[in-house]
Amino acid sequence: EEFDEAMRQIAGAPESFLAFEMRRGRPIRRCLMPKSHCHLYFAVSTGTPAFVCVVAAGGGQRERPPRFSLPKDL
Repeated sequence: EEFDEAMRQIAGAPESFLAFEMRRGRPIRRCLMPKSHCHLYFAVSTGTPAFVCVVAAGGGQRERPPRFSLPKDL
């Protein structure tokens, strides 16, 4: 349920989440799921139609974010 709610929030207003870091000139944003303390890391495509791509999920209590790379078509 928490993941579904996070995905609804991301899909509804992806730009409302702060940019966490830049990859290939694109902002990677993250959404905290408070019950599980897990972050979803995602990017928004520039294509038409635009889509959101979750590139990683990681525990919010870790000292470092998970390793990830952007798909080539993003």
